Amino acid sequence: MTDALTIDRWLSDTEGENLEFKKASTHFGLDELTEYCVALANERGGRIILKCNYEDLESLSTEQWLALEAFSHEREMSGCSWESLDRLRELRLIERVSGDRYILPRLYYEFLDRESTYERLREKEVKKELLETFLSAYRVDGAPISEVHSVLPDEDPRTIRRMLIELQDERRIHASGEKRWTRYFPGSSEG
Repeated sequence: MTDALTIDRWLSDTEGENLEFKKASTHFGLDELTEYCVALANERGGRIILKCNYEDLESLSTEQWLALEAFSHEREMSGCSWESLDRLRELRLIERVSGDRYILPRLYYEFLDRESTYERLREKEVKKELLETFLSAYRVDGAPISEVHSVLPDEDPRTIRRMLIELQDERRIHASGEKRWTRYFPGSSEG
């Protein structure tokens, strides 16, 4: 894992075959960076250190920082404006999973060696959206758990129940009744 001491050591080294220093302006080209990475990979690997000016850095609002903090802990962010979320998407700091659901981008999880977490979050959101879409046809009578299970037949019933609880906590669906008579409806119970 890369720590502050390692980065300091790299910064004190001189540029060479396995170390490149590049000044990153606000629009450092991804294609250009990719070419450098491929060149280093073809030459026994190496590191590219990007330096940026503080003036070039994007400032974020408190609302945007709070949203990023919530997403980094895999929590839902409530109260963040659409404009703030759109700006975070433009900066590629978050990505839309489905509907109005967001997570941190794949690069964040790759940097932390947690790609499997990223894939799990994406897959889980897709499954929750399938359940939510299925329930939209049951606005009047609701759907019993047996019918809900048919949406994801290969999924463990306990996992489906956990997803249903999460959807209720997120006010995307609501339930009525108890135990085996429980029926699931789209939307929150207040709406």
